[in-house]
Amino acid sequence: MEDNKKVIILNLGDGDFFSLEDQVSIIIWELLVEGKSVGEILEKLAQTFSGVEEKRLEADLDAFLERLLEKKIICKSA
Repeated sequence: MEDNKKVIILNLGDGDFFSLEDQVSIIIWELLVEGKSVGEILEKLAQTFSGVEEKRLEADLDAFLERLLEKKIICKSA
């Protein structure tokens, strides 16, 4: 992954946008777009960031997903 990669997400419903600039957020977003489950995303993060405690990765993932939910960029599946 490029170090200077950025992702801009536009909410077409209200015109708000969300900017992703850090590697972890970009990886999570790309996996969400691929349709990966939260468990699969956590597994990929654990593989990519092997030196980071899994509880920390899970907390960061949960916080990121919560922000996306709050901004109505994603919704919970049924």
